[in-house]
Amino acid sequence: MKKQIANLKSLTAGVFIDDANLFYAQKKAGWRIDLKKLRKILAKEVKIAFVNYYLALPASWDNAYKATRNYISKINKDVNVKTKPLKYIRTGNQIIKKGDVDLEIALDVARNLKQLDIVFIVSGDSDYIELRRFLLEQGKKIVFLGFKENMAWEIKQGKYLFLNNLRQFIELNKKTPGYYPGRLLLTILYQKKGKPSRAKVV
Repeated sequence: MKKQIANLKSLTAGVFIDDANLFYAQKKAGWRIDLKKLRKILAKEVKIAFVNYYLALPASWDNAYKATRNYISKINKDVNVKTKPLKYIRTGNQIIKKGDVDLEIALDVARNLKQLDIVFIVSGDSDYIELRRFLLEQGKKIVFLGFKENMAWEIKQGKYLFLNNLRQFIELNKKTPGYYPGRLLLTILYQKKGKPSRAKVV
């Protein structure tokens, strides 16, 4: 166990956050994540190279533009915000907004692969399953972080962590306990085969 802990602390990780998936997951769960707290928790066990936050930015005429800009200004000290233009698709009298960032995340993972031992994907979207296959083929570790309310069953066939289990440590605008949950990633990464990968706070 001690050797595994030492090995874990020597690993370098990159964190890739899918804003759209996280936004709807938080809305469904009824609470929000403090990104600074989340980074701090992960940094207790691995070396964090960077935390990238991927977001589709509304057009300046969109009512959501100002709120999105204000949100970016609040989080850009804790994460690297990467934006792309939000698409507006007209279908009849309706306009559908489309802002998927899964391709951008997958490409950035590939670009940074040489410097990373572990990839954290903050999303419960099954679109990332092929990315998981690719990373495992490259001998890398990948863990999905997401809400129980929004985690696809395909994601749960690999290594994952319900953020709900960390709520008391990462919830936005809430007092955080003075102790650390402990051995969180160790439980996930070094579990025995056949055991569920859902980690619990220990």
